[in-house]
Amino acid sequence: MKKKNLIWTLGILIGMALGFTACTNDDEGGGIAGDANELIIGTWELYDAYGYKMTDGERQEVNDFVLGGLLTFNADGTGEMHREDAPEEAEYFDWSISGNTIVTTGGQDFTYTIETLNDNELVVSRTETYDDDGSYYERLTLHRSGSGSGNEDDGKEDEEPVAGDAATLILGTWDTYRNYCYRVVYDSQEEVYDHTDAGNCIFYPDGTGEESCMRDKEFTWKLSEDNTLSLTYTDELYDTGTETDNYTFEKLTETDMTIIRTYQDEDGYTCYDIYMMRKTSAYSPIPDVSSSTVGNVFTGKIVKELDGRKFIYDSDGYLEQIKGDDETATFIYALFINDMPTAVDVNIEESNGRQTTIEAKLNGQGFATEISQTDTESDGSSRTYEMTCGYDTEGHLISMEDSRENRKYTLTWQDGNIAQIVTECFHDDNTTEWERTHNFSYEGADNENDLLFYYDVYQIDFNSTEYLYWAGILGTAPHKLATSLNGTMHNYDRDSESEENYDYEWTASSLTVNGSTSRYEHTFSFYE
Repeated sequence: MKKKNLIWTLGILIGMALGFTACTNDDEGGGIAGDANELIIGTWELYDAYGYKMTDGERQEVNDFVLGGLLTFNADGTGEMHREDAPEEAEYFDWSISGNTIVTTGGQDFTYTIETLNDNELVVSRTETYDDDGSYYERLTLHRSGSGSGNEDDGKEDEEPVAGDAATLILGTWDTYRNYCYRVVYDSQEEVYDHTDAGNCIFYPDGTGEESCMRDKEFTWKLSEDNTLSLTYTDELYDTGTETDNYTFEKLTETDMTIIRTYQDEDGYTCYDIYMMRKTSAYSPIPDVSSSTVGNVFTGKIVKELDGRKFIYDSDGYLEQIKGDDETATFIYALFINDMPTAVDVNIEESNGRQTTIEAKLNGQGFATEISQTDTESDGSSRTYEMTCGYDTEGHLISMEDSRENRKYTLTWQDGNIAQIVTECFHDDNTTEWERTHNFSYEGADNENDLLFYYDVYQIDFNSTEYLYWAGILGTAPHKLATSLNGTMHNYDRDSESEENYDYEWTASSLTVNGSTSRYEHTFSFYE
């Protein structure tokens, strides 16, 4: 690990236990919670730091902060800065506070603005400008330390690393913005690696999870009584079939998490693997979709899994991802008007390297009217299809024109259900190549959870575009569950006609499709 010179600045502190850069959070409920001259008395540890330089109009991030240094403010207006393991190397200074400004003198002189100061947290920032119109900005977060203070007893208790019920706080999607590893060799620290934007980690309420920042695998997780976090991975390549990584919490709140794994490397040295994360979306046991596009269509239970694919919703109730073993669909919402999007993009990545991009423009009902879909093969070749959709006043999809094979779908609704679908395929000269007519019967239960399988039940073959339905932007569902399909296909080129018949068996968690030559099943579950 690269050593730092001992110079006086709150932003550069030497040889700390965790020598990595971090970007600070925006604080809520900031300000000074009382008399600043009294609140600041004690010892503080540099926990988080962020800075940048502006040169010739270009912004350059500053990443040479090191964390963990101790800063002590004594009641007599003096102070000192040092490492916890090297108090003999302390540097001394004087300090004073006026309003929300703190001034330090001695060594180097600095003036900081106090953004937050309370019993447990101190956040300060400063900006310097230079003659060449350049500037420097830094923002520092310090937490009160239990390792000593300017008084023998400052009345402050050590801050607990877990701020509440860990099993609840940990649920959600976390962005690992930094992963740092170092090892201890003969009482000195050596950097092993330092990664930024390491990936995401998702913790589900059922004790499962998935991540792209540690082993890049799905896992099961559990917490011990002492809040040790254990992640267990399953892989046939492991000697025992599974492997478990144990982590301790440096910090766990509703918005921030830092976990540390301690292990011995092949040389016998102790290593510390640290992950710093911020929560990007909460994970409620039951997503609140009432104000999202999902809630515009799904009025019953919300889909949790479909054929092993997980449905992930963000904190506002929008469908964020549909994630499976073979492909992952990610939804991006844009151009909001009256708190509802007017455009949605879907990016689908398949394990075989194939990618699909869907761009949809929404009407005033919140449904897709203009859709562009681009399929890109693993060799880089691609094809783009254009679709236009029409809806009735109740939000039912009644028509779709698809440039792929020059198709047109016409849907007839009766009593809130799809009674008939006519699919036409045209030659380039607009003469009919073939035509299908499908009629549907509804003798079963009500469609309480708004399930609508466009392809497998209603034989509308518009490929990945069906993903839009699960996001609530491709029309509303039939009132009842279809029980059978009876139809004909007429091939005008060959002047032939054939029949098609399917039966549908529904349970609370499955759909079985029975055809004359095929039988297959879909399984699904809901948030309860």
